[in-house]
Parts: sequence; C-alpha cells; structure tokens
Amino acid sequence: MAVVFAALIGVFMNRLLPPDQMTAWGWRVLFLIGCLIVPFLFIIRRSLRETDEFLAKKHCPSMGEIARSIAQNWGVVIAGMGMVIMTTVSFYMITAYTPTFGKEVLKLSAIDALVVTVCVGISNLVWLSVMMGAVSDRIGRRPVLLVFTILTILTSYPAVQWLVADPSFARLLMVELWLSFLYGSYNGAMVVALTGSDARRCAHHRIFNGIQPRDDDRRLYAGDLHVSDPTSPATRRRLGCGWALPRSAA
Repeated sequence: MAVVFAALIGVFMNRLLPPDQMTAWGWRVLFLIGCLIVPFLFIIRRSLRETDEFLAKKHCPSMGEIARSIAQNWGVVIAGMGMVIMTTVSFYMITAYTPTFGKEVLKLSAIDALVVTVCVGISNLVWLSVMMGAVSDRIGRRPVLLVFTILTILTSYPAVQWLVADPSFARLLMVELWLSFLYGSYNGAMVVALTGSDARRCAHHRIFNGIQPRDDDRRLYAGDLHVSDPTSPATRRRLGCGWALPRSAA
C-alpha cells in the first residue's frame, strides 16, 4: 500500500507542477509527506506489548549461543540470505526503480511511469497478500519458490529486452505486471519459509537489519519475533508482509 500511496502522490504532483518546478522544489513536498508517518511510528512502538511467549521465557540466550546456533545452521542461513536477496532486488526493481527507468531510459513521461508503479503496487498486494500465501499452504513452500525463481531467471531478461526494443506505456505496464506476478508469487511463500524456524528467522532478521548485534536478536530467539502472534512488535513492524502469512507456518 505504501508503494501505491507514494506513486499516487507522485502522479498528482506531476500533474500539478511543471517538470522544472518539480525538480527545483516540488520533490520536497513529497519528502515532507513521507515524514508525516514518523510520529505515528513512535506512538505505535510505545503502545506495543510483549508477547506472552516472550514474557514466559526464563532463559535469554546470550550472543554466544545465538552465534553458535547460526554457525550450526550455516547452510540454512546462507539459503535464507539468498532468498531475501532475490525478493529484495525484485521489489526495488519493479517499484522504486520503475519511475526512473521509465523516464530516464525509456523516455516516457513521469506520469506514465508513476501510473505503472501504482498498478505494480496493487498487483503486488493481490499476489503477495491475497493469493500466493494460500497457494503455498496447499502445495508447499519449496515448489512455489523453485518455480518462480526459475521463471524469473528465464523470463526477466527477454521481457526487458522486448520492452526496450520498442518502449511504450503499454509494454512497460505488461512487463512490470509480469515481474510483479513473479515477485508477489515468490514472496508469498518466501516470508513464511524464512520464519519457520529460529535459524531461518535469524537469516531473515540479519539481512534486513545488518550484521551489528542488537538486542532484537536475543528477543528473536526468546520468541518475541515469532510470526504467529499478530500483536508482537516484529509482526507489527512487518505489517506490510503480515497479510501474506498463511495460517500455518509449516
């Protein structure tokens, strides 16, 4: 929803202001609108309660215990990092980079590129949050992840080649919606696959939060970052991904 909201504001501002004014000062308006959410983040964080599972824990793992667990499960951690790299690169290509690619490379109008971004955001929401989590519940995470990884490898470059051969709004929209389908379908299974065990949760947490040890790592292993509780701080912080979580994390 954040992508859709940001792109809609971009469309509105580009219709309201000429390009030279957008470049000179109009972008600051978008920046200030984005900052409006900051106070609400602090309010939400102050109101969150710890999960019962976390409060019931008697033993808080040390950083050494966490490090040993990661070392013992290094294969899972590496696989988890690769999965997150796959979905992160896909997301930023089809959302954050689309306006720049459409305008600077394909020479389309800024409004055309932003309208495509709106459509991509809606498509992501449908495939990731509504459809593919349920599909992976029925046929398993691994088949979904393998199929859509292979499809991404085989079709992404030919699709973009077809686009740049004759750039147009229609072609950009079709290619981006196809890539959105691949991303949303993959991510619908990936989120749950990475949160099904302590080691996988740590891989997910590490790739998003860097390598510097933090207290969240201890809380992760103590149960506070378990995805099954919708009131947990981790689940709230990842609310955009939360809709994609199927009922079972198996």
